[in-house]
Amino acid sequence: MPSTRSATSERPEENRQQLEEKAGTLQMGACPGNGHSILPVAVPPTCWRPPVLFSSGTEPNRWITSLEIFLKASGLPRCQWAVAALNHMDSAIQERLTARLGDDVNDYEVLKADLKKMFIPLKSEMSLRAEFCRLRQRPGEPVDAFAIRVQEAGERIWMTELQIVDRFREGTNSRAVLMALLEKEPTTMDEARRTALKAVEIEEASRSMDFDNNSPYDRRMEELTGALNRLITRLDDRLPPRERTTKPAPTSDTYQRKHPATIEARLENWKNTMCATEVTEPHANIPSPRDGWKEARVKRIIR
Repeated sequence: MPSTRSATSERPEENRQQLEEKAGTLQMGACPGNGHSILPVAVPPTCWRPPVLFSSGTEPNRWITSLEIFLKASGLPRCQWAVAALNHMDSAIQERLTARLGDDVNDYEVLKADLKKMFIPLKSEMSLRAEFCRLRQRPGEPVDAFAIRVQEAGERIWMTELQIVDRFREGTNSRAVLMALLEKEPTTMDEARRTALKAVEIEEASRSMDFDNNSPYDRRMEELTGALNRLITRLDDRLPPRERTTKPAPTSDTYQRKHPATIEARLENWKNTMCATEVTEPHANIPSPRDGWKEARVKRIIR
């Protein structure tokens, strides 16, 4: 006996899904110009409801499917689908897509592909934010490659330019780059990358000019210098003591007698003594110390 069940009852999941999509949202009407075909068309005032406003927490594939069903049912030309899709998006996402695509934002296929590419679910976005905050420059990684990696990770989760620059500054392992970024305070990643590359070049140039580097030539020169110093020390130990050819230092008495200050003091004392003698004995036949020849003679006597 043949089964009386319908074909739709054999696939309950598909049947339920189709009923959920059509329930209360679409009316069946005759296609204009063809009385034999029944197609889904918009029958005012009842029509297929537009999708919800697309935001960062919306699942893109389901939203795009709902949008395309709505656009097909409304009879909107395909050349206007991109504009209609943008009108059903959040303003922040509209600006993001317009900045990324430029003139291609009017192409619906390009818009749909870029929307799927840049969209991240909420849970994944939180994990990527945590990963972005933990970014560090790897040992041996060039500073330019690290800057590109930070910028791509920041743009993936819609970080601002200043937040990306801060992550790049905090994640670098070069002190020279860190000090240069703190001094210049760049506001864009292009400026930060140029500042970092310049700091790295200066650091490498100063390191190559340093005498204490580990090049083989410098190590060989240090070994030869040490050997030469040891040889000179051994020769000095084996040679007999050399005679002193320099003039011996004057004794304290000789130094005291020949010191200019001592000579002037003795001459002044002698002048005072002669003046006192002249006052007490005015008629004494004593030559005056003011005479030039007497002063010269006194200096010779003192010496």
